[in-house]
Amino acid sequence: NYIGATYLNVNKPEEAKKTWIKGLQIIKGAGCTENNEIEAYILSNLALHYFNIYYTNQKKSIRDSFFICINKAIYLSEQNEYLGVLASSFILRGNFYGVIQQPEAGEKDFKNGLEIRKRIGDPLYIVNDFVGLSNFYFNRKKYSECIYAAKEGLYIANNNIIRGSELLSLIGIMASAYKA
Repeated sequence: NYIGATYLNVNKPEEAKKTWIKGLQIIKGAGCTENNEIEAYILSNLALHYFNIYYTNQKKSIRDSFFICINKAIYLSEQNEYLGVLASSFILRGNFYGVIQQPEAGEKDFKNGLEIRKRIGDPLYIVNDFVGLSNFYFNRKKYSECIYAAKEGLYIANNNIIRGSELLSLIGIMASAYKA
């Protein structure tokens, strides 16, 4: 999983995909449930790969591959309570629903992901998820919801002294929503 993620981070997406598929083959060969968490992470990362490809190549097969991976990651995570990967998977699927113009499903996934993230209690990820939700609302021209989500993210960022790109993103998206 980490080798695949490294390939993705250095802009070698096909190498990442090959590595993750090899990891899934190893897990299937082992035939034990002890690897379910690793499988969920790999599937979530593989779904991210398909998500990125879908932007340039909007084929049904890529969309289907995304949903096969992300839905299985969600299933495994729900069954075994892998809350971190579950929250990330919901947020990723919510973003994808936004891309394919299914806003109701996307909003539901964002809210599910944020609810889980808040239970986990990691403020950096929560703020990052509010960046995604704010952008989601902005792209739907739901400016008041965008502003509300950005303000909630800023509140959490300020209370937890988060001063990274997430903070700047929230300020920027909120400013754009006010302007719109």
